Amino acid sequence: MKKGKVLIVDDGAIWLSEGKRILEQAGYEVDTYLVQNPSKTMTAAELNPEVKEKLEKAGILLVDKDFGENTESTLFCCAVRHAFAQMPIIRWTGGWEDSEYMKLLGVTCIQKPNKRVDRDSGKTRFDVFPEIFAKALAEQKVIIGGPMEIFKMAAKEKKEDEQSNKSHDHRLQELQEISELGKDGCNSYGRWGVYGQAVGVTKHELGHAICDGCLKPEEVVPFMPLLKVVVQKLKKNGEIDNRFSTCAEFILSDAPIEQMELITNCY
Repeated sequence: MKKGKVLIVDDGAIWLSEGKRILEQAGYEVDTYLVQNPSKTMTAAELNPEVKEKLEKAGILLVDKDFGENTESTLFCCAVRHAFAQMPIIRWTGGWEDSEYMKLLGVTCIQKPNKRVDRDSGKTRFDVFPEIFAKALAEQKVIIGGPMEIFKMAAKEKKEDEQSNKSHDHRLQELQEISELGKDGCNSYGRWGVYGQAVGVTKHELGHAICDGCLKPEEVVPFMPLLKVVVQKLKKNGEIDNRFSTCAEFILSDAPIEQMELITNCY
């Protein structure tokens, strides 16, 4: 089953060919329209009959930003949005996209693919383009769908927030356990410790608990006296490295607890 019918409108035959190839492989039905004489055919408030007929048969528009002859597709996008209010419009470009008009029109802008290889994944932008296109299309469906589509997205995010609450509770529990190391004579507690192999885990999770923004400053207050002792022990053992130093300095300081907000994402 096809994912939808895409009309690609571009002044470059190579982009029509490559776009058609990539999107068909990704499961879309694809038609193309080669732009010629854009200053005459693509700047009117009324769509030219040939491209309008193709749009009527398509469900998604992928359009180039620059048509050549010093003509951008902005006016064309306006005409399409007027004639086909519910059509997803995705504009791609090999250059820079900063048009305020596209935001006002609710058009999603993406980059054209190229052969640049990502160091981490080893994939080219051609390889990941179907994923980029699908994400842009999903955004278009939300924009076109109006308030209730946004409601669905917000409801989904709410569920994700509920899941993050579990992470919050987990962080709070870890902080309570680590603070036990601050008690007299306590150098290890469960998987936590201020000596040996347990030190790395202790610093790592303490750094995240304090610096990730998951916990509110007032939630940390009850543990601060014991955490200060824990960090003093780590410092005495020479365990304060560069990554953990900002977190350690804050815990050891007498700064107001509200300033914990200032070290968010510092670990």
